[in-house]
Amino acid sequence: MLIDDKGLSLVFSHNISGETHPCGCRHFPLGGLPQVAGALKNISDKNKLIYVDTGDTFFPSSKLPQSLEKSFTYAANNLALGLEKLGLNFYLPGDQDFARGLKFLQVLANNSKFQFLLTNLKNEKLLKHKRFIHLKSGPSEIFLLGVVDPDILLGEEKNLFWPPEIGLSKVMPEIKKEGYDSKNPLHRLVVLSHSGINQDYELAKKFPYIDWIIGAHDQSFTKSPLLEGNTKVVQALSRNHYLGHIFFDFKGGKSKDHFELIKVGKNLGKKLNPNPFYEFIKSHKIKMRELQRLEQSEIIVTPSNLPPFDPPSSCIECHEKQGEHWKKTAHSLAYLTLIKQKEEKNLNCLSCHTMGLNKKRGHYKSQNLVNFKDPPMNKKNPLDERIRKRTPKEISDFKKTYWKEIEDSFQGIKSVRGLGKKEKLKSINTWLKIDQKYKITHNFTGVQCLNCHSLHLDHPFEETKIVDKKLKTKCLNCHNSYQSPNWYQVKSNGLPGNLDEKKFEKALRAISCPKGMN
Repeated sequence: MLIDDKGLSLVFSHNISGETHPCGCRHFPLGGLPQVAGALKNISDKNKLIYVDTGDTFFPSSKLPQSLEKSFTYAANNLALGLEKLGLNFYLPGDQDFARGLKFLQVLANNSKFQFLLTNLKNEKLLKHKRFIHLKSGPSEIFLLGVVDPDILLGEEKNLFWPPEIGLSKVMPEIKKEGYDSKNPLHRLVVLSHSGINQDYELAKKFPYIDWIIGAHDQSFTKSPLLEGNTKVVQALSRNHYLGHIFFDFKGGKSKDHFELIKVGKNLGKKLNPNPFYEFIKSHKIKMRELQRLEQSEIIVTPSNLPPFDPPSSCIECHEKQGEHWKKTAHSLAYLTLIKQKEEKNLNCLSCHTMGLNKKRGHYKSQNLVNFKDPPMNKKNPLDERIRKRTPKEISDFKKTYWKEIEDSFQGIKSVRGLGKKEKLKSINTWLKIDQKYKITHNFTGVQCLNCHSLHLDHPFEETKIVDKKLKTKCLNCHNSYQSPNWYQVKSNGLPGNLDEKKFEKALRAISCPKGMN
C-alpha cells in the first residue's frame, strides 16, 4: 500500500466494548462515534491517516446473557458499520469479540470493508485476514502485524492461535523477504497486540527490534510511550474516551516519530458539519429500544407474595420535609434522563435510574416500571350488569397512553441536570399528578427513598433503620469512577484513583434529607 511521502498518522482505538455513544449520565461525556469522526477529521485534514483497532470492540464482555443476545448482536453489527464509515482500516479481534462465537467474526470478516490483521492464526483459512500489512512511501516502510494471546481466550478459541512469539517468529522471514531491515532507520515494525501490557513487555524483550506495540485487553492508559529497550508500548484506555495517535515522520526518520492521546470530548462532533453520525446514533437508539422492548417482553417473572416497595408518596405522607427536599434533587427525575437520552429500556441504565431492578419487591423490565389499579370494566351495554377485566392489549394501550403523556409533559426539558431546584420541584409534582390521574399505585422510576433507606415491611409500626450502614456502598455502586470520575482522585497516569472522601461527603450532604420529622 502506497502512502504520502510526508508522514503517516496512525490512529488506534481498543476496548470499545460495544459502545456507539456515551450514556447521558456523565457530567463531561467522552467518546461516541460522532466525536471520533470529528477527531479523525482533524487529523486527516493534515496528514494521511490509517485507523486501526486492537480488539474487545464489539461486545461488553466475553459472555452475554442469552436474553439480551438480539440487542447486543445488533449493537455489535451496527458498531462495525459505524467503524467502517469512520474509515477503520485494520482490526485485531480480542477475547470479548468472541462472545457470539467464531461464526460472528467470520461473517464480519467476509462482509466488512476493514481487514482483519492476524499474524498468529493457526488455520489460515479459518478467517478472512491479512498476516501483515506493508506500507510504503519512497524509502520509508512500515510493517504492521497483529497478535492475540490465546491464554486470555475462553473455551475452544484458545486453540485457534499460536502464542504471539511463535506467530511473530513464523512471519519474520516473510517480512524480511518483503524488504524489512531492522537496522534501517526508515523502516518501522509495529505490532498490534491483544495480550495485556505485561505480555507486551515480554514480547518486546524477545523481539527488541519491534518499534511500537499498540496494546489492548487490560485497559491500560499511557500518557506517553512506555519503554522496554527501544520498543515503545502504548494503549489509549477504553470506550473511545481517548484515541491513540502515532505520527511517523518520514523525513526525520523514526527517531522523530511521536505519540499523543486525543481526548474525545463532546465538542469534537462539531468538527464535521453536517456530522452524519448524529443521525446514525439516532437511528441506532430507535432500533435498540425496539429490540430491548421485545427482549424484555419475553422475560418470564415468577410472581412474588411480597408487597412491592412503597412509593415515595407513601413516605412523604409522614416525612413531608424530606419529601420536599427529595423533589428538588436530580434523583427524583433520574428516569427522565433516560427518556431524554432515548435509553429508557436499557437494563444497564435502569439499574441506577430506577428503584428495585431484579428484586422481588421491585421490577424486572421496563414494561413493569409502573403498576396501576386495574378495576373491572362494564360492558358497553349499560343494561348488562356483567363485568370484565381489562384485556392484555387494553393494559398495554393504557400504559402507552400514560408514557406518551409523561413524554409530552417534559418536551421542553433538555437536561435534568440543567434544571434549578424550583424547576425540578415543578417537574416531579407534574409527574406525581399524572400518576394520580392514571391511578398509579407503584412507580419505580427515579432514585427514591428506598434506594437509600432500609425499612421494615411493617414500617412505621416496627423499628426501622433510617439510614442504612451500607449507604456509601449504595452510592458508589452507581457513582463509580466511570460514571462520576469527578468524585475520584486522579493518578499520575491520568486514570481515576481512590475515592476523594471530601468530594464524596460534600455530594452526600447535598443530597441527604433534612433530619427530623415534619
